[in-house]
Amino acid sequence: MRDQHQHQHQQQQVSPPRGEQHPTPTAPAATRQRQVTQRFAVHARAWQDHYQSSDLPSRIYQRRHARTLALLDQLNLPAGSPALEVGPGAGYTTVALARRGLTVTAIDATPALLELTRRQVEAADLPLPGTGQGQVGLLLGDTHQLPVADARFEVAVALGVLPWLHTPAQGVAELARVLRPGGHLIVSADNHARLTHRLDPWRNPALRPIRPAVKALLEVAKLREPRDRGVAATYHRTEEVDRLLVGAGLERRGGVTLGFGPLTLFGHPVLPPRPGQWVDRRLQQLADRGVPWLRSAGAHYLVMARKPRPPSNPTR
Repeated sequence: MRDQHQHQHQQQQVSPPRGEQHPTPTAPAATRQRQVTQRFAVHARAWQDHYQSSDLPSRIYQRRHARTLALLDQLNLPAGSPALEVGPGAGYTTVALARRGLTVTAIDATPALLELTRRQVEAADLPLPGTGQGQVGLLLGDTHQLPVADARFEVAVALGVLPWLHTPAQGVAELARVLRPGGHLIVSADNHARLTHRLDPWRNPALRPIRPAVKALLEVAKLREPRDRGVAATYHRTEEVDRLLVGAGLERRGGVTLGFGPLTLFGHPVLPPRPGQWVDRRLQQLADRGVPWLRSAGAHYLVMARKPRPPSNPTR
């Protein structure tokens, strides 16, 4: 079965459809894109570990995965519906979409991650035997210039993609472009107002203006080793993400924040693993119940939006 469908999982370099006009990235944007691709190439295996490990950060990623599939299941898409996943990581969500009978296209700018996805698809023995459903195709491409035609997909999923885009508005507009009218987008962002950062002076956004000077003083005093963390993720406020969706012509359908740990002080954990996981679960329960402030303080913002259908012509 795997050999029979091997051709469906070949990595392809595809240009945007003819007629699509995309601005040429500026030098800083092109540099960031290259750095992001290099970062994910180096750390590709970490995404596989996140879905197999039981530490708190991994459990939060697994929760995001489960909540995404729950949103997808609410759509009741018929078997064979075309679905897009941008940034498939290790391929777990790609396989989950295909197991629901969807025809999946997975796009990533990092060949190493596409290779992980290909292996995951082959291990799952897709398409589903005897049904012809659950086909998966892999494409090498950039979220800012998706190599697919307009209005192709009933649903698009982009988890953990938005924090790494050099031009988020362009990426969201591309995701909206490839949706069919009535189609849905499920996207996540790294939350600027996450509780874990607010409680740690080393990470609190309000202290960002003075943080470089403090770090420099600590390094001069030999109290901190100099570090080069490379390209960094961009954190977004939930309302900022909502504006990006509206700006791309989408209608927000609902959103939640997920993940309340590990809690740290000056970058160091303040709770052992098991108590930390208990606190995370309890805070998540309260957030899911809509407790003010806490409901918007999770680490990830997971949101679903819909592409409206054009108004029908009035009957004469």
